[in-house]
Amino acid sequence: MITKLGKSLLQGKNILNTPLPVYIFSKETILNRVYRLFHFVPKLQRKIEGQNFDPVLKLAYVASYFLFQLHVDCCMQKPFNPIWGETFQAKIGDMDCALEQTLHKPLASSF
Repeated sequence: MITKLGKSLLQGKNILNTPLPVYIFSKETILNRVYRLFHFVPKLQRKIEGQNFDPVLKLAYVASYFLFQLHVDCCMQKPFNPIWGETFQAKIGDMDCALEQTLHKPLASSF
């Protein structure tokens, strides 16, 4: 694989279009990763609902959410690109969540 990438670079080809073996990919698609990013939101909402916080504490909760996103999104394996029109349904807390791949290039998902 590394030699293929090296040859592509030396020939001046775009390495983003180089085919990759399946074993380096994650078993989930980008839609699954988007769902995992939203999975933490109800817990955060319950924590801050109906309470008067000072602005610094609100900022700390928002920062913790973004750090959580980095944790979920940092993965060594590349997710599969979803097929155009692919859907993913799940439940986040008591809310139904539906995600759909609306464009292939550039990647765009609707939820």
